[in-house]
Amino acid sequence: MPRLTDAASIREECPRFRILIVGRANAGKTTICQKMCNTAEPPVVHNQNGEVVSVDPSSERGIHNIDDEITYTANPRFVFHDSRGFEAASTAEVTMMKDFIKRRSQGENIQEQLHAIWYCLPVDDSRPISPAEKDFFEQGTGHVPVILIFTKVDGLLTLSQSEVEEEEEMELDDDVLENLTITRAEKYLKEQETKIQATKYPARAFVRLRGQDMQKPHTNCHDLVEKTAESITDKQLQLLFVSVQTENIKRCIRSGIKGMWGALL
Repeated sequence: MPRLTDAASIREECPRFRILIVGRANAGKTTICQKMCNTAEPPVVHNQNGEVVSVDPSSERGIHNIDDEITYTANPRFVFHDSRGFEAASTAEVTMMKDFIKRRSQGENIQEQLHAIWYCLPVDDSRPISPAEKDFFEQGTGHVPVILIFTKVDGLLTLSQSEVEEEEEMELDDDVLENLTITRAEKYLKEQETKIQATKYPARAFVRLRGQDMQKPHTNCHDLVEKTAESITDKQLQLLFVSVQTENIKRCIRSGIKGMWGALL
């Protein structure tokens, strides 16, 4: 691929940005994809032949084909592939995911290449990262950057508060309880980050998302967008990602203007 320096030329060469999103059922993967595309509508799933196979992917429901392309009409320039996490997946699924990453990271056609991986890890049960999950970061993903997303952080805060209340013998002021809760949750998250950073191929960035925030209609994934862009070392792909996201912002603005005129008429 020739070195292109402007967004229009890059989009012509590679019009879509391709992301593998990894995580077990109920990790919040679908919600993240919807937020990235600024929509609450269900996605459309195409198989490798371009045929629509589902309007509601099995991303939260188990077995499926990792090569299926998940898109949203609100911003079809993002293409998602879904895989279960290493801990939840069978040996066959783990093998398929490894093969998929290898194929998509080494392919010569930039349109078919994998451009980023989001590994979603829910932390609402405060359990340590499992050996199987750590193993993902010992395997390597070629040039494809991995961003580790801690999801359901609000659930971790709720659990941390319960643990603090159980440990303390006296009733705490609200401010004290809040500070102790945040400190405990922060300690847990830092411990998990340290474990991943000690692996052979650590995540390039860490992002934290709260489940309750992700359910609000006007929230976005600004931190995830920023960390993903920073993690992409190829300047052309970085520009492609930013341009696809910028197009999403333009659509939001246009929708807002239409809504404003609708309210005035």
